[in-house]
Parts: sequence; C-alpha cells; structure tokens
Amino acid sequence: MANTGIITGKNGEFKIGATEYPITGWDVTPTADLPDATNTKSEGFGQVAVGIKRANGSITFQYDPSDNAIPSMVPGTYLDNVNLLIDGTRGFTGVEMVVESIGMPVTVDGVIECTFTFQSQGWDYESALAAL
Repeated sequence: MANTGIITGKNGEFKIGATEYPITGWDVTPTADLPDATNTKSEGFGQVAVGIKRANGSITFQYDPSDNAIPSMVPGTYLDNVNLLIDGTRGFTGVEMVVESIGMPVTVDGVIECTFTFQSQGWDYESALAAL
C-alpha cells in the first residue's frame, strides 16, 4: 500500500510577492538562542532561558546569465514578503530576510548552481511551523 501522506519537494516554491522564481531547492532552520541561566537555586542542574528567535537558510538555483528571473542576491540585500512553500500552499509565508552570502561552485560535470544563504529579519515563524 502506497503512503500518500508523504510530500516531495517537486512542488516547492520560492516567491517574492506574487512572482515565483525557478529554484532547485531551499531550506529553513528556525533557531532560538538559549543563554545560560544557571544559578544557585537551580539545584546543581543547568538552566537556560529562551532568548532571540531567528531563522536562517539557503536557496539554490541554476545559474543562467541570459535569465534575469532571479532577483539581486548581493550580500546585504533585504528581501520582503518572501514565500517558501513545500507544496504550493503550506510553508513559510511573509518571510523577511537579509542575504548573507552567495556561493557559485563550478564543476566540470554539471550545471552551475548558485546558493545564497539568508537570515530572517524580524520574522515570526512559529505559526508556519505549527501549520506544517
């Protein structure tokens, strides 16, 4: 019996506003800083406090110098209203991000792919995680 509940990335999307861009993949890693809050009343056990929440990730696309479809990904570029969807409807919407870096490895035996990394900018990802 086939498992119909499994989702593949074939319908994943990267959009800025209503414009969808051709990509080969994306990832998002939500994190929270956990500063040490151990004190004399923690009875010998370590304690942490929940600090700053953020997310980082990357988006990969094939390099095509004749196609201006991919927006400027210069490090430091601010991108607003970004949607990273896993199946066209569910995923991370309204993301605000800043481009951190862009890499362009060149190999002899494949197409050139670029990957840019980003960090979130004041984005509440908790509701998106709950809906996945």
